[in-house]
Amino acid sequence: MALEQLDTFLEDDIEHTSSSPIIDEKVLQCTICEGRLNNPKYLSCHHTFCLKCLEDWVNRNGELLSCPTCSKSCSIPEEGLQGLPPNTSLANLLETIEQFTHADQMKCVTCGKEGHPESYCRDCREFLCLNCSNHHKNIRSCKNHKLQPVEDVRSMSVKDIIAIHPPLCSIHNEPLKSFCKICNILICIHCSITNHKEWEGIEKHTPLVNLSDEFKALKATSAELEKLANQCIDKMKDKVVLDLHKKLEEYKAKSLKDIDNHVEELTVRIKENGETFKMEVEKIYNKKMKDFQIVERAAAFSDINTYMCLLHHLQESDGAAAISTGQSIIRALGNTIKDAPTTTPEDTNVEITFVKNKTQIVSLQEDIGMVIQTSEAAVSLELDVPEFVTTDQVIDVKITKTAKCDLDVNDLEATWTQPSGEINIDQIEDDNGDHYIVRRKCKTAGVCQIDVSVDGRHILKSPMTVKVEEAKLIQTVRMPKNSDSIFTDVVKDDNDCLLLSCRSNTIHKYKQSGGYVGTIVLPGHVKVNRMFKMKNGNIALTDCGQTESIKICTTGGEIVKSVCENKVKNLCGIHVDEETHIVYACNDISMIMINIESGKTILTQKTGGCDLALTRQKQILLLTNNGIQLLNSKGQSSKVIINTGSGDSEVTNPHGVEVDDNDNIIVASKHEIQLFSKSGEFLKKIDRPKNFLENYPTFPEISSCRPSSNSGFSFVQPVAVSHFNEPRGLCIISRYPRRVAVLNGNTVQIFNY
Repeated sequence: MALEQLDTFLEDDIEHTSSSPIIDEKVLQCTICEGRLNNPKYLSCHHTFCLKCLEDWVNRNGELLSCPTCSKSCSIPEEGLQGLPPNTSLANLLETIEQFTHADQMKCVTCGKEGHPESYCRDCREFLCLNCSNHHKNIRSCKNHKLQPVEDVRSMSVKDIIAIHPPLCSIHNEPLKSFCKICNILICIHCSITNHKEWEGIEKHTPLVNLSDEFKALKATSAELEKLANQCIDKMKDKVVLDLHKKLEEYKAKSLKDIDNHVEELTVRIKENGETFKMEVEKIYNKKMKDFQIVERAAAFSDINTYMCLLHHLQESDGAAAISTGQSIIRALGNTIKDAPTTTPEDTNVEITFVKNKTQIVSLQEDIGMVIQTSEAAVSLELDVPEFVTTDQVIDVKITKTAKCDLDVNDLEATWTQPSGEINIDQIEDDNGDHYIVRRKCKTAGVCQIDVSVDGRHILKSPMTVKVEEAKLIQTVRMPKNSDSIFTDVVKDDNDCLLLSCRSNTIHKYKQSGGYVGTIVLPGHVKVNRMFKMKNGNIALTDCGQTESIKICTTGGEIVKSVCENKVKNLCGIHVDEETHIVYACNDISMIMINIESGKTILTQKTGGCDLALTRQKQILLLTNNGIQLLNSKGQSSKVIINTGSGDSEVTNPHGVEVDDNDNIIVASKHEIQLFSKSGEFLKKIDRPKNFLENYPTFPEISSCRPSSNSGFSFVQPVAVSHFNEPRGLCIISRYPRRVAVLNGNTVQIFNY
């Protein structure tokens, strides 16, 4: 439809447009119902439609208002579509045309005789019968009135109707002679000496003595806009676009012909799939039509011609009629010229090719081929892999669909080159969304390469490498020997630094490399025990100070929330579900759930623990001396998934628990850190293969271990023996590679796992 419009406009005589455009029925038609406008309302884009049509349009489109012509979004007034501004000019014009069209049904204004009036008085704007027409001429006040035969009136064009029917003052029914710049309306001579009189001490109205100067300015502006409009039309007649369009049509026709010829070789059952491929061609064709702005160009042609027609007729009418509607038409034409597409498309690829699957002709399978845009498949996919992983960590590789490209997933091939040199080829999955997915583990440290291709051609950013790190202790941060602080927890902030609490109002801050950064100082009565880092940057903490409570503080040390003050003693573990605004905390007697926004206690569960965490399914993992207990989101006990004991699959004196992105459970307990599946199945010891976690920490006496002048911690490289006593804080600090930090006495140890 849009293409036919564009062709029509391009074939039109432009001289006709620039010299004397003619108003036709399109100006008075609603493009939704294609009938005469009824109660016309115009949108912010200046397109006009029937009120009823707009109401139906909004109902069909889910209560959203977008222009049916240009698709621009428009806001709906508070009072509904009734509150949209009326197109008064078109409404008055339609009313007059309707009046003339049904002249044979009018009554004589003088005698009231029904039937066929003979004359129309242009000054009185009324119909008269033959007898009253003769008397009308003899009345002194009507002596100079102009009477026209009704038959002549019926044959008038819209242009003639506008000329003989200038607007009148709605109050005094008099010709509009002046324009009030304060009220921005046309007024008659009576208005200028009553409602719009220039009075002292009152807001001044400044009516014009006559409209000639204003009308001259309007005509000058219209002439300049007409010149710009013609220039805009010349630019839109872009030869490159037309040539591309012609080639696009040829490729479309050739592809459709190839599809038909190929489908004819197959059975009736396979022939149904041929229609699917035609739809793919149409999709590519329509996308290119959009890329070349064919629809927008056709709409711009239509709008510019319409507005230019209206401006020409306004210039040929009287000044009052022109000024009443001229400003809005000028604004609309100016906006249309400004927004009109005139640039040549950057992408000039119009090839559409049907690729036959010849082997399927023999096997008679349903997959008979595909419709692609030449060279599109490989360049419409982009590889995305993490930079680092640990050994045995599942590498989630995403193949992003950067453009619409429906491929059979079997046409994609993922080739892995392991650090050992081993080569694997994996099956790729379609997530039925914006990605294809492929997963694999690397069992040895080194560099792994992933290459994804389509029909032997690399996709974007392929191949890529992944650095595989060994699962082991990689960093140790040590506090000064003379430190009197009892360190209780560790979390990671938004800058990848470590925050350490020590049952005081000071939170220490260090780089993961061991460098000292500074402190966060809270009010003096606060003693920070355990912490939880929130997504908005704030820190939730359990306060064991003067007013034992749960607090939220900023990284600047400001307390923004304090709840549950002096209600529960010795709170330790804390976790915040930021989606539901629920904070979970526990001590050795009970677990509580509190709405952090209102401060209201939701639940107090008489099952104590030293730490807790939340799974992605909103289940609660409560760490107790008896192991790890699983509770549902309402705090109801489900089962013990990890028991206490000295075996690999059991925990001894646990102090910290975390859940990673794969719902694996990490537990820090005496002498070891263990990794479990979400169901409680033992996976491995993170502190192995070497037995790091025994007895108290011991370190060699070297100068780098001494306190720095700013009282910060010193960093030492991992040594052969790094022992654990009773770890307290536990924090996952990286997903790729999987990395966890453990607070162990006066050290923080960082492990890849």
